[in-house]
Amino acid sequence: MKKALLATGMPVLLLIFLYFRQRSVAPHSKFVRNIVSSPALLSKYSIALEPYGPADNIITGRNDIWLNQRYGLLRLTKHLDSAKEVPLVRIGSNQSVTNFYIDSDKITYRLSNDTIVNVITDRSTTISHFRFGFPATYFVKLSDSSFLFQETVVGRVFDRVHFKDYRLKEDKIDSTAFSRDTGSSMIYSGNWVKSSGNDNIFIPEFDDTIFDLDSAGRLKWKFKAIDAQYQNLKIIREGDRYYLNPNVLLLRYGGCILGNKLYVSSYVRAENQDIESIRTNIDVDVYNLRDGSYKNSFYIPNYHRESVIDFKISSDSVLYAVYKDEVVGYDMVKFLRELK
Repeated sequence: MKKALLATGMPVLLLIFLYFRQRSVAPHSKFVRNIVSSPALLSKYSIALEPYGPADNIITGRNDIWLNQRYGLLRLTKHLDSAKEVPLVRIGSNQSVTNFYIDSDKITYRLSNDTIVNVITDRSTTISHFRFGFPATYFVKLSDSSFLFQETVVGRVFDRVHFKDYRLKEDKIDSTAFSRDTGSSMIYSGNWVKSSGNDNIFIPEFDDTIFDLDSAGRLKWKFKAIDAQYQNLKIIREGDRYYLNPNVLLLRYGGCILGNKLYVSSYVRAENQDIESIRTNIDVDVYNLRDGSYKNSFYIPNYHRESVIDFKISSDSVLYAVYKDEVVGYDMVKFLRELK
């Protein structure tokens, strides 16, 4: 997963455990999916990750595909016929990439155990740095100058969220719509997807509220996911560390935006799905981006018996899926016509 260490002290091993446990103990909820199964997704491109090592988070750039390998970034061509490791500024032997953003020819990323967000060109030339001056776990890029930071505070179950606008020199603590309107400040416990406009959408892994922030951290809208189900998100303390209740199941992980639709992966089984369909595929639920209304769902199949870790859909209608040892590009041109 993309988190090296969660602010509550949850180790990455627990997240990995939750990820694989939900494959055998699929959460079940009383709702019905409108599943589009024809035409079938057909693989168009693929590339093995074995020479480079595993990856998780994927981003589609204008001309390339980017993967977070935790200790560096991997840049792939859109046809997946070649790959190149991208050198990063200020990376040490024990530092990993917490998360990153691609914008035209700029890479914005943060390393673990660092108090700087780096901005470099795609040729690894430094453009700028953003210093935040406190220990943090995660950051969210809302715009070129505004960010959310998760500040790690010893002894607190939910750590502080900072909104910082470097252009306006504005710094607020716990003032974002994220902590105020959703009842949580765990910005690392989900997947953030960004549109080409002013949308910064949070897809929760354990909770049920999907929401959108603008570049000032203000809430634009929120809605309950169709696969919503109550979970006891109790935090357990052991010594000086805090852990999420081990009975909590991972509900969803990846997501992306294409046009006016939001695509969200889900591990929750609906009333009209059997366990085998969830074990051999990842379900993707499609929502209207503006009002949160549910449209339909489709499957991304397992590949060589491995399930999807993350996915994105490019502007030329290719779905890129990251598996344990492979990246596969699926042709979505005909399929997207059925997702109305």
